[in-house]
Amino acid sequence: MSSITFLGSAPSVAKQKTATPANVGVGDIFTLTINGKSVSFTAAAATVANVTAGLTTAWNTSTIAEFMEVTATDMTTHVLLTADTAGNDFEVTSSTTDGNASNTQTLTMATTVANSSPTDISVAANYSGGALPANGDTLYFDGSVSNVSANQGLSALNAVTLAGLYVLNGYSGDIGRVGYNASGYNEYRTRELTVGATLLQVDTDKIRLFRINNGSVQTAATFNQSGETKEQGLQALQWRGTHASNVVNVTGDAVSLGIGQIGGSIATVAVLNHYNGNVVCGLGATITSHIKPSSVLGTYSRR
Repeated sequence: MSSITFLGSAPSVAKQKTATPANVGVGDIFTLTINGKSVSFTAAAATVANVTAGLTTAWNTSTIAEFMEVTATDMTTHVLLTADTAGNDFEVTSSTTDGNASNTQTLTMATTVANSSPTDISVAANYSGGALPANGDTLYFDGSVSNVSANQGLSALNAVTLAGLYVLNGYSGDIGRVGYNASGYNEYRTRELTVGATLLQVDTDKIRLFRINNGSVQTAATFNQSGETKEQGLQALQWRGTHASNVVNVTGDAVSLGIGQIGGSIATVAVLNHYNGNVVCGLGATITSHIKPSSVLGTYSRR
């Protein structure tokens, strides 16, 4: 069981993926998709080279924002997709439609160079000790060590249950992503740090965006401080988990906490100890017991 600090020290490396067509027939349609948006090419000749050339052109001439973050290169045997900005992750899926009744065509995706960035949770070099956190470890975000945000690879720890996760006083990075990407689209990558944690504590008044999903692991979460929210319409701190015995403690007068507030999310809390601060529960949040002393000036609402 180790104590691990998120350092944000990994190098930035441009992710690369390949799209490889095979068994091409005239009229077959080959499609690449990001965030539900697609570019396609219909084979005019029964050759792989015809498809790679056509898909490359379709990709690079697209004005869809998600595609404009990645450059396609025709390698004759496959299309090479490379992030324009090193460290900016992207996800692409492929599909085909038969056009000549043989229905043997394929378009296979593979990651040949993994994304790396100081902000990527999935990169081992971002942690003290040089390894990803494992079951029973305690993870710290410590502003005295690093204030680098953690906003990529956010599902990499979804099978891990930490003994504790602590965001210490002074940490000012983001943990998670906003819902609307600055490039002009609704974010399609994971927005929340998805990890189990027996204990969770946030102690910094400088964090403006914190998104965490503790899944089905029983969690005792304490929120002592937060900054002003970075995402309009949502509280600065966003938490959810589904264990029936979860306990959430809200103590700081400036705490801005949302429980299951992001649309469609489910959260379960056995006891909400609301000693201070402002709490907003989403429609998918179940709060069995809400303890709020009459002297508390903080607010509680559901929306």
